[in-house]
Amino acid sequence: MTATALVMELGLLAEKVQDQATNENSPNRGKSFLDEASQGMTLDQLTNQAAQMRRELIAATKTLPDAAFEPRSVDAGGNEVWSAGEIVTHCNFVLMRFAERGAALAGMETPTWSDELTASGEQRVLDKASAIAAAELVDHDDWFATIPADVDLENSDTSPALGKVSPRVWLHFMAVHEANHVEQLEELRAAHS
Repeated sequence: MTATALVMELGLLAEKVQDQATNENSPNRGKSFLDEASQGMTLDQLTNQAAQMRRELIAATKTLPDAAFEPRSVDAGGNEVWSAGEIVTHCNFVLMRFAERGAALAGMETPTWSDELTASGEQRVLDKASAIAAAELVDHDDWFATIPADVDLENSDTSPALGKVSPRVWLHFMAVHEANHVEQLEELRAAHS
């Protein structure tokens, strides 16, 4: 599957998950979309997909016009739109939280993050060079290398919003979440063309 097709596929799932996670009245609240979508995926597949979406996020960030990094704007519908830098810092923050939740369910030590990476998760407006540097701080290979090959990906808990969650679900959600924001970056590109 091409990177573009994967971004689109995961982006569709992200829309459902965003609705159930942010809308308490959603009829989808508590449904296990992420669990169902990641059934049968191996640790290698999950980590490769998450790493691929980070590469796509970096590539999209690098090719945006400088105007996409300006402070928040409003779209045609009057909705606030994040700048590209805000999207990248948000992605860093969420990725760290998902990794911590997955590690806890797997019985692993909580990942330790560099001070620089932790600071890059504080959502704020960044210029293009700073946003690219922040996106590149995430080294999936380092963190994924700490996951034992025999990790229990199925140890689960229930989230009121997301339904069944497990280390497998959190790893998959990393890719799904970043695919959604790659699409947002592409929307910023179109808005600033």
